[in-house]
Amino acid sequence: LNGKIVIDTDGNMTVEGEVTVKKLNIEEDQEEVAGAAVDPSIGEGVIEKGTRKMIIQTASVTEKSKIFITPKTKVATPLSVTDQVQGESFTVEINSPELNDIKFNWWIVN
Repeated sequence: LNGKIVIDTDGNMTVEGEVTVKKLNIEEDQEEVAGAAVDPSIGEGVIEKGTRKMIIQTASVTEKSKIFITPKTKVATPLSVTDQVQGESFTVEINSPELNDIKFNWWIVN
């Protein structure tokens, strides 16, 4: 296909055009690729009652990552990503502590 679709020996795929799929499956667990650990780019977190933030440890984050947060608990204030440390972590915060745990899903897009 003249380089418009390339799949390397590690299974990485590069596509020059758009990709349309019926379903996208993303692994949530840490895995090994070519002998090195690869952190997930999707997962869950909890801001515990009485606290204002949670730090998610994942090497998948970069300074340019777009991080999407979806609360699974009703909240009075929005959840915000307030810090991103490349190759280490990101922080999810709320303005003031809540009376209940706040569960949320997160997804990193690079």
